[in-house]
This record gives sequence, structure tokens and C-alpha cells, in this order.
Amino acid sequence: MYIARRRLEAFLTQPTEYHGLRMAGILDGRSNEYIKSILQSLIALGSCIGFFIFPYYADNKGRKITMVVAWGFFTVGVVFTALANGPWMAGIGQFLMGFGGNAAITLDFSFINEQCSGKARQYFSIGVQMFFAISECLVGYVLYWMQNWRYTVYIMLGATVLVNISHYFLIETPKYMMSKDLPKTVELFNRIAKINRRPEVTYDEVLEVYEKE
Repeated sequence: MYIARRRLEAFLTQPTEYHGLRMAGILDGRSNEYIKSILQSLIALGSCIGFFIFPYYADNKGRKITMVVAWGFFTVGVVFTALANGPWMAGIGQFLMGFGGNAAITLDFSFINEQCSGKARQYFSIGVQMFFAISECLVGYVLYWMQNWRYTVYIMLGATVLVNISHYFLIETPKYMMSKDLPKTVELFNRIAKINRRPEVTYDEVLEVYEKE
């Protein structure tokens, strides 16, 4: 929320000349604070709506496809914010970023909980939260000192594109796949086992676990 507030404050306090389109009278005077408050609340509104939609989608369609869709919405939101030439376009960008971003963060921990066990789960969970906290501090500092707020959004867009590319290597969680297709679950377990240099499992072993579940 701090990052969103700093980005919107920069957007609303800059000279109102964007791509040759004069917006004088839209953000001047008392209306500035009013619009700023609305825009700041849109990212929270998007997060709340996404909280109810994406978990249902993840349970019925899969964790991986839900992660791809969530990051897709977030990416579109970043694009809208980067190209915004008025408060409404920025508002749409903020809403989409909240809508997809919060769900993507939640799904990160779903992947960790369903693909890792023992100490590895603890290490990855703590690591994600530590890097998230560090990035929050760094981005806030950069936003405070950078003169043109659009540069920070462009940097965010570049990072978002890299994350979207990484989805190609993302593996569906065995917990979800086990409830849909046992043979594919065996393939999935063995793929993970190969990456982690662990012994492969058989169909009967997976079936035994499934029946206990």
C-alpha cells in the first residue's frame, strides 16, 4: 500500500501535461485529494475481489493456470499505469494490479506448501517473505528519490515480464493433480523427484496415499 500511495502521489502532483493532453481542471484544487483517495482505494478493492475469485478458480482449474491468469491481470494493470494519461486510466491499472497481485502472492505460498516438505518448506516460506520485505523497502526508497514516477513503473513492468516468462517452468502442484488424474500425478511426482534427485514413485504408492487422503 505504501508503494501504491507514493506512486499515486507522484502521479497526481506532476504537471498535468501527458502526451499532449491537457488535464487542467481535473486534478486541481480540492478535487486532487478526493481523486487521490479513490485511486488509492482501488488497489485494495481489487485485492478484496480477487481474494474471493481466484481461490475458487485455483481449486477447480489448477494452481498453475490460476497463477498465470493472476499475473496476466497484474501485468495489464502495470501497463495501464505506465501509459496512464489521466486518473481513470491510472485507476483501472491500480485495480487490476490489486486484483491479480494479491492472488499471485497467496498462490506463491500454495505452491510452497504443496510442493515442499519439512525444512525446505520453512526455508522457502521465510525466504519469500524476507525478499518481499526487502523489495518493499527498496522500491519505497527508489520511489521517494526518483523524479519521474513512470521510470519506476517501467522497471516494474520489466520485472513482471520476466516473471510471466518463468511460468513456463512452473510445475502444477501434486495435491491438485491427485484429485484430478492419478497417472499424471505419478508423472508429476517423478518429474519433481528427478529435479530434486530423489527416488521415483510408482502408481501403487501414489494410489495408497490417495486412498489415505
